[in-house]
Amino acid sequence: MEIALHISAWRGDIAMVRLLLGKGAEVDARDKDRRTPLQWASWAGKEETARELLSKNANVNVRDTENRTALYGAAGGGFTEVVRCLILHKADAMIRGGRGRETALERARNKKYNDVVALLSS
Repeated sequence: MEIALHISAWRGDIAMVRLLLGKGAEVDARDKDRRTPLQWASWAGKEETARELLSKNANVNVRDTENRTALYGAAGGGFTEVVRCLILHKADAMIRGGRGRETALERARNKKYNDVVALLSS
């Protein structure tokens, strides 16, 4: 059931996410790379799904096998509204992740996502 939650989160299928959580799927379930549904949703730019998972107390600062967080992925994808949502839920912007061990701000800056850079810099 957990991998179905990850896929539903990535697709932004909020109805399926709610159904699976209602049937007992673990909100912070990990895949083989130790990623959670919140990471999958955030990295795909699915703001509504990220909000739903956060409302069910998903851990906003969980890290995968490369120390990447939901914020790291959302910033690296240029998903400004997801980044805003994660920050409002106390995402730690100073966690370094990925092979380059960069923060979410550094990742957004390197990818030239200026709106995300401005948001993370404020």
